[in-house]
Amino acid sequence: CVYMGAGRGRYKENTCATAEAGGPWDYIFREPRPGLTDNPQWYVDSNALLESSQSYEITATANGTQTFSATGLTKFNITCKTAKLASEARIVGSVAPAAGTSKEKIEYGECALEGKLECEINGKTGVSKEAKITTANLAGKLAYSSAASAEKEEVEESSVSTSDLLLKPAEGSTFATIKFGKGGCPLETTFNIEGEVLSKELGEPGIMATTHEVELLKEGTYWEDNSEKKAVSHTVGKLKGLFESIGLTGKLVLEVKGGEPWFITN
Repeated sequence: CVYMGAGRGRYKENTCATAEAGGPWDYIFREPRPGLTDNPQWYVDSNALLESSQSYEITATANGTQTFSATGLTKFNITCKTAKLASEARIVGSVAPAAGTSKEKIEYGECALEGKLECEINGKTGVSKEAKITTANLAGKLAYSSAASAEKEEVEESSVSTSDLLLKPAEGSTFATIKFGKGGCPLETTFNIEGEVLSKELGEPGIMATTHEVELLKEGTYWEDNSEKKAVSHTVGKLKGLFESIGLTGKLVLEVKGGEPWFITN
């Protein structure tokens, strides 16, 4: 159901009758929702994206500090105050039963090494507020965040979100590259950060809104509904780099460029 007056909505138990009152509700879909995928999919402005040719450009802003945290012999924390997506980042539809996908590159800005602001990160110090870390081209994929939601093929059954977005390099294994220079950095070296990152949609599911927030997790587990209608789990560990485990955390607010309301469905 969609609250048409505000461009927001709530879908509950397959009917509008159990949705919250307060405005002119209308149907978007009802069971059996023919044509929608078995895995999570993007839904923009009352349209399910069910073909790879269907896509929307998206933008992102940071909600709070973004952190690259290394543990082990070479411990360090790099904090970045800003984050955005490079131009032409897109959410992309997929043919059933595949999940919705995305294409993005994250640009972290105003980065600094905690406790050593003179450390040069990719040629700029933390004092300059110009140090940046840019990821490789990433390929995202929607997934379920619990076995129960995967088995039910339902992202909107609970009071909290049950959908994830997996971010991995579009090619190879390098997620980002960092160059430590002078100024008290742990080492003067260039190293790749390799692996993939799991992010979780925050907030209550089934809400049609112009912005949605995701949180990048150090590590986690996601689930997919396979061809045999069974929930299959996948574990995502921390990133690796400089012989260390590196956790990337932070919250990003995503928006479809143009301001169309959107959400994640199945």
